[in-house]
Amino acid sequence: MSRKFVFGREARLDYKQAVAWYDNETGSQAVGDRFTSVINKGFEEILANPDRFGPSIMGGRRMFLEPFP
Repeated sequence: MSRKFVFGREARLDYKQAVAWYDNETGSQAVGDRFTSVINKGFEEILANPDRFGPSIMGGRRMFLEPFP
């Protein structure tokens, strides 16, 4: 069964703001790039095995990404 990944408008905005925050707070784009890499790896893991992650209140799945809060 093929799974669809939905990255909503508000989530995209939160993501962009988080990348900018990590870049600005550290003064280095490397941290924002690392955050992006961790996010992308998380997407791959969720798509590969979505039932491994707990359901969210909104009906999707959630994953905590270390070392980022």
